[in-house]
Amino acid sequence: MDNIVSPNDYSATWFEVFLESIQPIQTESEIEFLVRNLPNPPYLKILDLCCGLGRHSLGLANKGYQVTGMDINETVLEKARKYSGESVEYLNQDMRKLDQLQISFDVVVNLWQSFGYFDDVVNENIFKQIGRILSPKGRLIMDIYHRSFFELHQGSRQFEKDGLVITESKVMNGNRLTIDLEYENQGTDRFIWRLYTPDEINEIAVNSGFRSLVTCTGFNENTPPTPNNPRMQIVFEKTENRTPL
Repeated sequence: MDNIVSPNDYSATWFEVFLESIQPIQTESEIEFLVRNLPNPPYLKILDLCCGLGRHSLGLANKGYQVTGMDINETVLEKARKYSGESVEYLNQDMRKLDQLQISFDVVVNLWQSFGYFDDVVNENIFKQIGRILSPKGRLIMDIYHRSFFELHQGSRQFEKDGLVITESKVMNGNRLTIDLEYENQGTDRFIWRLYTPDEINEIAVNSGFRSLVTCTGFNENTPPTPNNPRMQIVFEKTENRTPL
């Protein structure tokens, strides 16, 4: 369970450049998608898995949900606690150890490409652990990269964001994507993920005791995912009381 395939240690620069700069209107659109697919009741207790700064956690809490945010990065969680106040409970926990929580939820949300960090066995085990902490008919909402898009969009580019020059390199090696980010005079980041097609992630879900209700892109239920869009959102529902080991 401790086989880490990629470093994926998000730097302070990454959070500042790519996450803290997200506009409220974008977050609101994403929250509205979640709310449409999580009627309350019965979906009240939510785990925001890999919550980062907690922008979705707080948004959901403001909509009346009971939200727990979980992330492995304690520095980021400290910011999230300041951001959310007492509206959200935050846990410093490794996503590979969900079974240790001994808490059940009605919903798990896993957003902004926060899945696929490990090898196939570990990734699928995380899926099954999610099922085990969900209540009957619980839902899982994922927002992940579409592998086919990145197979078609590899290479390097240089761009400027908030006055910082960034060089980005994207390379696919089989089903794994490596992204290198070089920040001018501010270090580098490297991220490696195992990417999935819609059919592949659905197969893992079915084997883990889920069925898909919605598969889309742009947080719009009426827009199906295609290789022309980098991200896809999928709403899964648990189909059985017990999830396979």
